[in-house]
Amino acid sequence: MTLVQSRGRRASAQGTRTPSLVGRAIAVSLLVLGCWAALLVVASPSTGDAVLRSTSPGNGETARPERLLLTFDRPVPAGFVTVRMTDPYRREVVLDRPSRVDGRADTISVPMPRTRFAGTYAVAWSLPSSQLEPVGGTFTFDFVSRSREHPAPRIETEPSTVIVVVCTLARFAAFAAMVVLVGAVFFVAVIWPAGARRVRRLITYAWLGLVAATLAVLVSYGPYAAWAPLTDALDPALLVATFQSEQGAALLARLLVLVLAGFAVAELVAARPPETTGELWLRGGGVLGCTAALAATWALPGHTTSALGPLEVAVDIVHLTAFGVLVGGLVLSCAAPLRNREVTDAREAGARFFRVALVCVGVLVLTGGYQSWRQLGGLDAVTATPSGWLLIARTALVVALAAVCVAGRWWLRRRDDWPRHGPGKRRQPVAPTKGFRRLMAVEAGVAGTFLAVTALLVAVQPGLLPATGAQRPVTQGSATQGSATQGSATQGSAHTLPAPARLAFDTGGPGGKGWLDLVVVPATVGENTLHFSVLDRKGAPKDGSAVKAVLKQTGGTGRSVRVTSQEVAPGHLVSTATIPARGEWELALTIQSVGGHRQTLTGVVDVG
Repeated sequence: MTLVQSRGRRASAQGTRTPSLVGRAIAVSLLVLGCWAALLVVASPSTGDAVLRSTSPGNGETARPERLLLTFDRPVPAGFVTVRMTDPYRREVVLDRPSRVDGRADTISVPMPRTRFAGTYAVAWSLPSSQLEPVGGTFTFDFVSRSREHPAPRIETEPSTVIVVVCTLARFAAFAAMVVLVGAVFFVAVIWPAGARRVRRLITYAWLGLVAATLAVLVSYGPYAAWAPLTDALDPALLVATFQSEQGAALLARLLVLVLAGFAVAELVAARPPETTGELWLRGGGVLGCTAALAATWALPGHTTSALGPLEVAVDIVHLTAFGVLVGGLVLSCAAPLRNREVTDAREAGARFFRVALVCVGVLVLTGGYQSWRQLGGLDAVTATPSGWLLIARTALVVALAAVCVAGRWWLRRRDDWPRHGPGKRRQPVAPTKGFRRLMAVEAGVAGTFLAVTALLVAVQPGLLPATGAQRPVTQGSATQGSATQGSATQGSAHTLPAPARLAFDTGGPGGKGWLDLVVVPATVGENTLHFSVLDRKGAPKDGSAVKAVLKQTGGTGRSVRVTSQEVAPGHLVSTATIPARGEWELALTIQSVGGHRQTLTGVVDVG
């Protein structure tokens, strides 16, 4: 009978046994992989600024179009594109909103008005760049016949003050809530597991605040990017354009990561403290993995796949993760005041946190220095922009954080008169507790200032940040038969792009006639990209054509650059060329149709 009862108790104990460390590791790995899968499926690195590579009708073409077509070298949100047009009598024409052409995410369509007059029409267009700066240009076309040209209409490209304030505050709140959430969760997962219940409300509020701030950014991003009033925040066209943009995709990915991680955070706060060191660091690894996925929603939209590689994205993710662990933990130390009976445990947690904090400070110094070097490009740019002064302030605060962490660790190791509790132990004075609180308050003050400065850097208008690498302003050159064309700037446009040059070709044979639209980016000394758009007479892309180009400097210098193009999409060929000097370069284009027939066209590219 005793044996039976003993077996029953053993079976009961096995039935209530907690999952093994291997099982927990599998669960944590699945959670981290789920967060990263949600991120990579929805969001992606920025592809850079769009280049207008073709228009229909073409610049200076005589046609009877039913709609205007603007084709870019990459997909663009139709709701963020603004198109204005004036008729031959200089009256502005009321146009419908631009929309995407079915099956072509890189092409924007605008229907022509029903009432049309013979003569020259002037068209102006504009869209936001990856840094939310206006980029636009103009072109003209002749309806039936040519008339006297006139300036294109101007486009207002300045966001309202209200929408700027709302969007900036939402970004600031989102970043601050992320830092507090990350620091609090890591603190209770690794540093002070016994204090999880004490900061449950803070973690809940930080999670809710991050979700609410992300939704606010998502709603206000459309009016900010399209230079529309705040009343258009819930406009379906702007919401669809936001979801189609890279920033909107990153915001959606952030919400998905928050939902997945939210369940794990709730379980972590309610769970018992870990019993082994392996379980402790397993929790920490899970928190860091999910935090890295969350930080990537800030890092991915800020980089382009063409000029910056995975190293820059990884550095940003590591920087934001270390920042959240350090600053969020320091803020938490002031937000969760200790009772006297908890000071002994807090002393051990403090010593452990200072070790982690010093590692985080080192990571911030290395990654922050690399970011500053990439972003500013030189010491002269440090004091040239407001963001440069903010970077100086961040550097000083990092040094202050390092000093505070070193002082705190030294103070904890020197103190041996902490309050003692328990049977047979005499109660000591509580002065060390007050000293500990003062130390943590100083740390939290420095960390709060550091958080405010960094959040301000993240929330400021992207145009305030100095542009480097792929974030440099895009200029665009075009070649025509004889000379380069120039477009007039739209009002407030930071970068004005000339219209693509349209050349007519006839290689002979059936289907050998068409148009060749040419764009040279950025038409300066150094590496340039040439976009060729091969179209039939109706403006549809022609597949299978080959284009070869030779650039030869005029003036008898004899310099020449051979260019071989590669087809990246039906009718769209791209090539690169390194132009060694400024001036006029004669461009010889040889186009070969599917039947093998060829024709050579000539033009001039003005390299600035």
